[in-house]
Amino acid sequence: MTEPAVAAVLAQLDDPGEKLTLAVGREKVPVTSLDKALWPARGRTPAYTKRDLLRYLAGASPALLRHLADRPVFVTRWPDGITGQSFYQKVWDKAPNFV
Repeated sequence: MTEPAVAAVLAQLDDPGEKLTLAVGREKVPVTSLDKALWPARGRTPAYTKRDLLRYLAGASPALLRHLADRPVFVTRWPDGITGQSFYQKVWDKAPNFV
């Protein structure tokens, strides 16, 4: 992702809503539960949310994406944060066209 594209995604994530449809280039990616804590607060460190994770991934995407091209990917998901149950998601019912 180019710097202007990263800036555009980060600007969209400034929207205070709990859900939105991110425009990433020509693609639209629906995201929900943006303020859900994925990593709980510890001491003076605040909780980190899904929005925080998306901000990090958008910022790191120029370096990450070139290494992920043409590689199989799976996701370990913790729907209720890192203290809840987790599962591996290896298959999508219908992957978006850009994947």
